[in-house]
Amino acid sequence: MKYSTEKYLFLAIALLLVGAGWTVAQSKSPLPEGKAPYTKSVDPAMFTALAASSNEFEIRSSEIAKRKSAMPKVKAFADQMLKDHVAAKDKLSQVKGGVTPPQTPLVPKHAAMLEQLDAASEAEFDALYLDMQLVAHNDAVALFETFAASPGEGDALTKHASEMLPTLRAHRTHLKRLISSN
Repeated sequence: MKYSTEKYLFLAIALLLVGAGWTVAQSKSPLPEGKAPYTKSVDPAMFTALAASSNEFEIRSSEIAKRKSAMPKVKAFADQMLKDHVAAKDKLSQVKGGVTPPQTPLVPKHAAMLEQLDAASEAEFDALYLDMQLVAHNDAVALFETFAASPGEGDALTKHASEMLPTLRAHRTHLKRLISSN
């Protein structure tokens, strides 16, 4: 069986995520603003692959939310995620000096989360969607903070990471408000 470079890259990413304890960001008590849950630098190829997977997860999970949610405020949040993450996906693909995102940009963690959302009952969907969105945004903020702080990791891509952080943090704040109001 012949494997493409993309498949090897995704396998490497999956192994790194498992080995690096990526699940730290899944805790119910997120770290304070500006504190990434890991301190290793992220190279441009890894950043691009993980950012692409994150955007794709946001897009697909929000499409599911628009279909399955019973709550207008969750559907409104999903609309905002679709708008913002489609734009972020487009920006990432246009960044000069960046690595072209893979065609199938879901890391195993995001794929598993989507399967769980798709299988969720109507009664459990909204809470699960919001919780997964918070986990995904905590992960994304940590990734973007880490890459933006990595010296010499690709000027245009580093600038992109820095420019996206306010939006990702705003999404996370919005999610916390939505979760606390339920």
